[in-house]
Amino acid sequence: MNIDFGFLEDMTAIIGYRFGYLPQGATLNSLDINSLPLRPIQSLSEYHGNELMTGQFVDGETYYPVLKVYDNLNNYTEYVSPTGFTVDSSGLVISNVNLTGLVSNGINQYLTDITLVDFTANYTDYQTQAAVQFGIQARLLENLLNGLIPLLI
Repeated sequence: MNIDFGFLEDMTAIIGYRFGYLPQGATLNSLDINSLPLRPIQSLSEYHGNELMTGQFVDGETYYPVLKVYDNLNNYTEYVSPTGFTVDSSGLVISNVNLTGLVSNGINQYLTDITLVDFTANYTDYQTQAAVQFGIQARLLENLLNGLIPLLI
C-alpha cells in the first residue's frame, strides 16, 4: 500500500523524516520511531512524497501510518494518521447458494426459459463482519433489459 504525504516548514528547512506504522491499540510511545531509518531531504521548506508500506501485516488488523519530520535545527514533529488501513487478505465465504428454474432430465439440468431462473446466495466477510444476501431474478432482469433495448436501438 502506498501512502502519500506532504510537509511544510516555512521557518527552517526540512532535512529528513522517519516513517513507520502502528497497529491498532498501540500508542506512539510503543513505537521506537528513532530506530527507523532517517530519509534525508535536501533542505527543503516543502516536501511531497509517498512511501510503500511494508512489514509483517496480520490479516484483519488495522495499522496507522506514523511520520516524524526533522528541520535543520533538529526540531521534530510526530504525526499519527487518524485514518488507518485494515489488512484483508482472506476471501469471502459464500453459502446458501440456491439456483431454481432449471429443468431436470435424468442427472442433468437444463436451462429452457431464462425467465424462470432465480439465483440467491449469501456471502460473509469475516474481517469486516459484513454479511449480505443477494439474488438475481431473471424475470426482473429480462424486464429491465427489454425496457433498455428499445432505448439503445
